[in-house]
Amino acid sequence: MKIAKSIYFIGIKGAGMSALALIYKKLGATVLGSDVQEIFFSDDILKKEKIKILPGFKAENITSDYDLIIVSNAYLNNKNPEYVEALEKGYEVLSYPEAVATLFNQCFGIAVAGSHGKTTTSGMIAEILNYAKLPFIALVGSEILNVKSNAIVKTPNTKLFTRIRHILNKRIPSSPFFVLEADEYKEAFLNYTPKILLITNIDWDHPDYFKKEIDYINAFKKFIQKTITNGGKVILFKDALKTLGLYNFQGWTSIEVYDRELKFNLKVAGEFNQYNANGAYKVAKKLGIKDFLIKEALEKFKGTRRRMEKHYLDINYLKTRLRIFFIDDYAHHPTEIAETLTAIKQKFKNKKIWVFFQPHTYSRTKAYFSQFIKALQLADKVSIVETFASARETKGFSARNISRKIKGATFHKTIKDAAVFLFRFIIDSRNFMKNYIIITMGAGDINKLINEVWKQSKQNA
Repeated sequence: MKIAKSIYFIGIKGAGMSALALIYKKLGATVLGSDVQEIFFSDDILKKEKIKILPGFKAENITSDYDLIIVSNAYLNNKNPEYVEALEKGYEVLSYPEAVATLFNQCFGIAVAGSHGKTTTSGMIAEILNYAKLPFIALVGSEILNVKSNAIVKTPNTKLFTRIRHILNKRIPSSPFFVLEADEYKEAFLNYTPKILLITNIDWDHPDYFKKEIDYINAFKKFIQKTITNGGKVILFKDALKTLGLYNFQGWTSIEVYDRELKFNLKVAGEFNQYNANGAYKVAKKLGIKDFLIKEALEKFKGTRRRMEKHYLDINYLKTRLRIFFIDDYAHHPTEIAETLTAIKQKFKNKKIWVFFQPHTYSRTKAYFSQFIKALQLADKVSIVETFASARETKGFSARNISRKIKGATFHKTIKDAAVFLFRFIIDSRNFMKNYIIITMGAGDINKLINEVWKQSKQNA
């Protein structure tokens, strides 16, 4: 596989960028990068792999030592001094999806796309390949809990690999697999040419870019068409088939549809994870992997970070120990919120649900305003934290508007404000809190609430 030898990452701590940096390092490249000083989940992963992170963005960081510079889409603009310097010095500069494509398209690519579930499904496929002892690369948008990383590189044991290929009737390619969570934002996934494309579902999202639902649907149609044109196979969840209107599609023979045909004994809860597992199963069967290996791998899969991830916070107050049960989840679309809250309510039937929701991007807050209200009302108690302003937008429709439409909901301008409110409630209602699960929900930094409550407890000990 051809790769650059020395690579600099502008915005290295993002979910995809950090995973790509890890992959390049494991493939033998020298890697370093820069980012903001804010703490990301990837900080620990990059530190463990001894990848240096320079604080902030400075033009002087762009030296003559690099063969390639990769820039996060968040910093692909003339406001970033490192990006500007790299262009002025004539470096080869690739955006994140362009850089991923240079690796992915050299491999037997398995792309997982869709509005919801692609992180978990990608992690499931990676776990199956790992369990089957096959050579593969995986790039996933969150930390896979089984391996404690968002990137995996497994090189082949030649003897073992030859034997496995023989057992599987040589349906396994000689090049490594590459499992990729393929993001649809700005049609980034059109950079990739997968051998297998799995689409989990299609539910209009990213309204800041896809102004109409049809624009969003058409992006997926383009990806399907590209895959088929280049000889790839497409696996679609049945509802996505309906959304796309592909019943009379010309490339029908290259499309396979799946539903929840099998029931797995999963460690990860929720009906939607059964659908994710069925999608992963279909991909594995397409590769010729035996049923018992697929089943065992899926049932050992622990999930990914920030997908219904459990946390317990112990607070000592007035010689009384209080244990608060949190579940942290990345859900940021109304469909995801409704499915996640439903799954938690089914699993913990004797508990009340208090959700602290932080919307992600102002355009999404406005576009799905009424849907957010409906989904959040599945919780027993609702607190709203101001919209997380990503690099895409700096101002817009406030989350306060959501709180005004939900009876009894509270609004908090910052996560610290929400933590102070929650801590005071915990202290004032100690016995009452035993009946509650606190849900932190959103694609921003709402998971910091847990640590902020812990800080409050230390200050008031």
